[in-house]
Amino acid sequence: MVVVSVISSLVSLVAAVLAIAFWDIGWLSAFVIYAGLGIILILAAVLTRFATDVLRSATDHADAPPPRAMRSRSGAPAKRSNSTTI
Repeated sequence: MVVVSVISSLVSLVAAVLAIAFWDIGWLSAFVIYAGLGIILILAAVLTRFATDVLRSATDHADAPPPRAMRSRSGAPAKRSNSTTI
């Protein structure tokens, strides 16, 4: 969330600088620039949320217990024998 706040502040600062720099282009154009930057901010927040969800699900899956076929009847991991028969 801190990253999104920082990005939001930077986008607002850039929008303000652009609005001042392009003062002659009129209020409508400045509003369009500001709205475009706002849409970029919203997309960045959505992509950040999606990326954290993907990473969280990937790490949760890595910590999951082994599948049922790999367990013994008591629930403990099954022992594997390395002996070979001749």
